[in-house]
Amino acid sequence: MARPVATAAQRAAQRQRIRDAARALYDEHGIEAVTVRRVADQAGLAQGTIYKYFRNHVDLVRSLWLEPIQQAGDVVEKIAASVSDPAQRLRAILTYYRDFVIENPDVHRGILLFVRGPSHWEPDPQPLDALPLYRNLRLTLEELHDAGQLVGGEPDRVAELLWAAMHGSLGLAINSDIYEVTPGAALSGRMLEFLLQAILPAGVPDPAPTTKDHRTHANTS
Repeated sequence: MARPVATAAQRAAQRQRIRDAARALYDEHGIEAVTVRRVADQAGLAQGTIYKYFRNHVDLVRSLWLEPIQQAGDVVEKIAASVSDPAQRLRAILTYYRDFVIENPDVHRGILLFVRGPSHWEPDPQPLDALPLYRNLRLTLEELHDAGQLVGGEPDRVAELLWAAMHGSLGLAINSDIYEVTPGAALSGRMLEFLLQAILPAGVPDPAPTTKDHRTHANTS
């Protein structure tokens, strides 16, 4: 008799069971402990079962960061909805992104600093607007552009450049620890001020007081 096909709910539950096992290993032993074999043992499953739910080891490890990334996206949405002035909103969103990365370095490494090898699977690229960070940066920049408060450039391109600049300033210290690079927290703070002064002709507003109120507790370090 053929084995019944698992329902979508059953597959989701099994995938979550595997993620929970990986998270338990990570919390107790660190990222090096999260191997397919050890996760399978922790979950009480055969190694082959893991590959029914995750493409490979990299896919499994990256799944650990889904929850904190989703939480961070929710915070960005709340900031965007609560800060009415677009210039202050821009600062608030970028400041939150900076704080989140500093407080969650493993998420930053796992999602944005991982470099795939030639043998790794190729992901399906997602539209940038699927990211709350980029989408709200773009919408805020469009508002500034329409009000004549943006120095130059199309809002979608400026949004991507802002994200890239902040990402680079935060990642430089992590990837260049053999050099006397300015620590990421200080360097990214200077980068933030540099970027705001470069794109806002009317000057840089004071930090929005609501920024700290939206801090998330998604810390996984």
